[in-house]
Amino acid sequence: MNDWIFDLETFPNIFSAGFMNVTTKESWVFEISSRKNQITHLVQFLRRLYKEKVRLVGFNNIGFDYPVLHYILKNQDCSVFSIYKKAMSLIEASEDDKFKNLIKEEERMLPQIDLFKIHHFDNKARATSLKVIEFNMRSESIEDLP
Repeated sequence: MNDWIFDLETFPNIFSAGFMNVTTKESWVFEISSRKNQITHLVQFLRRLYKEKVRLVGFNNIGFDYPVLHYILKNQDCSVFSIYKKAMSLIEASEDDKFKNLIKEEERMLPQIDLFKIHHFDNKARATSLKVIEFNMRSESIEDLP
């Protein structure tokens, strides 16, 4: 299978999406902001991945990253702020509403591998953030934005 690792960052004034092929190390970064709007390039890239039957691999991507990408694919004229609002609606959703925001597997345009779920970090007893995992694995660099 052709797997790509991906991660999204969302803020009111900038959205970025980074992708890296696990095998070839090919990487792409897309930005949507007042400075640069690469939404068309992002959608074209995602269509390419769809045609190549790619799986996307991430951390909590089923609960957050993929629903944001799905929103962009369905609303290709969206603004950076509307993407941020979508992201915040996912983050701030109550426990009951979190399931309503999930994209059903059969409706996903790209198959997803979610390391958060594979390793059961979504279990209340094992709930862990990516930063804590990086710390425990003694990562050389742990960075976060305010």
